Amino acid sequence: TPEVQAAADLLADWAATNYEAHDGVLGEVSDAMAKSSAATAIFNAFLPNLLTNALKDEGYVGIDRLGNTTVGRFLFRLFTKPETMASYDADNGVSPLWDDLTTEGVVETKEEIIAKSLSQAVAFLKDPAKVGVAAAGGFGTADMTQWRWGKLHTVKLKHNVSPVFDIPAVDVLPDGFPRGGDNFTVDAPNPGFFDTNFTYASGAAIRNVYDMKDVVTFNGVIPGGQSENPQRPHYNDDAFLWAKNEAPPVAFTVQDVLAAKERTVDFIKKSN
Repeated sequence: TPEVQAAADLLADWAATNYEAHDGVLGEVSDAMAKSSAATAIFNAFLPNLLTNALKDEGYVGIDRLGNTTVGRFLFRLFTKPETMASYDADNGVSPLWDDLTTEGVVETKEEIIAKSLSQAVAFLKDPAKVGVAAAGGFGTADMTQWRWGKLHTVKLKHNVSPVFDIPAVDVLPDGFPRGGDNFTVDAPNPGFFDTNFTYASGAAIRNVYDMKDVVTFNGVIPGGQSENPQRPHYNDDAFLWAKNEAPPVAFTVQDVLAAKERTVDFIKKSN
């Protein structure tokens, strides 16, 4: 269909941005960023359909517990190096895993399974009945210019006591911070391969960049803030920088710390 072809074109053009998995929401978003963001969403909706279509008929019980690295390597071999797999069919030059065993008398090709999986991904992403993070859904529109990975791929820092103190606050960003990256990027947030819950699973808790000069300086950020008191301004101010992969200079030397101080707390020992 024209829609599936448009999705395939976005994936083909994705290479021009070195497969950047941009959130497409935060900051100024160029046309190239928007397209790479849409391609990231398409690719990550395509993956669970591909794994289901290729492996469910063989009974892939347990593969979802192997970890992202192992599953990623498996997919890489299945696509590009099938001859290294035990399932390789030398006569056909592919892995027989592509064939759907439930269709008797028909042998599906790799290309057919890929096309089917991409079609399912497009149908899911435009489905108006299941939209957004809360519903583990897509975008609810066929307009691919509105498809932004960061609308589905988010992270919320949950408070141990009450969601009132979650970062970001519900009244600010109800679904959490939009995030870039996926299972295959350097800044890997590990959304997984097997479902359409694309929220942030795990990733960098601290980011520090050190400049090893005679006097060491560094930039750093944490997902939260320096204060544990939700009423203080430094409870969540770092989180907004962390979400955008920004890191401000950190006061490191005694002189810099004293110069940057906002207040001084004196601890005085009480006499008996």
